[in-house]
Amino acid sequence: MKRHGRGRSSEARKPRARAPRSIARAQRPRKFRHWPADDIGSDSWWRQVRKLRVQRAEVETTLRIAAAGGDLRSIDPHDLQPGESAAERAVTYILTATYVPTYASFMYVVHVWNGAGRSLKEWIVAQYAQLIDGSDERQREAALYSLWVDYFEVPERAAFVFPRLLAQVRRRADLLVSSGPIAWAAKRAAYQAAARDPALHAALARGLAGSFFDVFGSVEPVEARDLFTAITVEDLEVRAALQRVTTEPTRWRVLAVIRVDESDERWRRWLHAGSGTSFLVRLQALGRPRWVPGSELVHNGHVIGRLRHWGFPFDAAIRHEVQGSLGEVAGATVVLFRVEGDAAAVRAALGDDVEAWPFGLRPG
Repeated sequence: MKRHGRGRSSEARKPRARAPRSIARAQRPRKFRHWPADDIGSDSWWRQVRKLRVQRAEVETTLRIAAAGGDLRSIDPHDLQPGESAAERAVTYILTATYVPTYASFMYVVHVWNGAGRSLKEWIVAQYAQLIDGSDERQREAALYSLWVDYFEVPERAAFVFPRLLAQVRRRADLLVSSGPIAWAAKRAAYQAAARDPALHAALARGLAGSFFDVFGSVEPVEARDLFTAITVEDLEVRAALQRVTTEPTRWRVLAVIRVDESDERWRRWLHAGSGTSFLVRLQALGRPRWVPGSELVHNGHVIGRLRHWGFPFDAAIRHEVQGSLGEVAGATVVLFRVEGDAAAVRAALGDDVEAWPFGLRPG
């Protein structure tokens, strides 16, 4: 199955019917600045840019210099040298993205984000909405990819951007397809609304799949399962993937348990605030592996831990002790997980097979 969020089906590219007005109202942020939906680069667009205190002549000069007198489509975004203000930089790179619709152009927009004020952030969101709804497929794909990796994977950015985009764009299906990394709490209402709109079921199914399978996917497994069972999913591959992840565990063999000095800064820097006592477990995949954060590790019918981090970047210089094998396993997928739970119970499972169930989906 294709990596959800990146590869997009032709179905996801088709214009979708507008969501019912009540749904759009329910998802609209209470307050946000309304920026006109002007075509980027048009005279009316430049008039709104003046409200950001950005001068058209300065931006156009920056682009001409970068193009070295040639076609603006030949610009390398890395060569641009816009002014110092956050607004001028944002305007320059958004305009560049219409000529050079690649991630490189949008990458510099997100560099502006943390230093931008609310009004400029609202303006940036409006430009993404314009690009998503526009007729240029390359611009739309580049904008959606940028949103996916630079905004939706960062919780505080996603919480600001996602509801505002939903309130502005016509192509809500494209946003749903890319929404896997968005924190579940920030997308729950949108998913529930999409479940009530059959025209959005295909996109919602792909969003649910991304919530489970994206590297930074965010999911409440029980709610996701209930949404999946409530909608019609015609894509056989997506339906099969969702059926597997909501009804079957992944199976692993416990190869080693590593206890570490948890006071070491080299360990703590990788942990989220509020993380509990944890340790590392080396697991060999038995079959095709998948990753749902927070999955319960089950041995002989008992939960012995919760999987918190796939492929933990462990520094072997940290004081630690190993029980089990760190040797290579030919032809197998082996993953080092950070686990919260009962280290003694996991040690007792060394060499045994265990199951990993998305939290709340284990029968009984």
